[in-house]
Amino acid sequence: MPFGRKSPLEALAMPGAIIAYKYSQFRQRRREAANRRVTERELSALHTKIPIHSMNAPLTRDA
Repeated sequence: MPFGRKSPLEALAMPGAIIAYKYSQFRQRRREAANRRVTERELSALHTKIPIHSMNAPLTRDA
């Protein structure tokens, strides 16, 4: 077949392939957003556990 022309089956399958690709992109973005929310929640929980006075204390080495 010449360039630019598609078989009837290819023409019918193309919209379905695009929809499937877009749906997989959508699911991937939702998974990444969910993982990001969990990570941010864990990070904020860890941040509250760090005592503020330890951040201001000078670093000393006992050697």
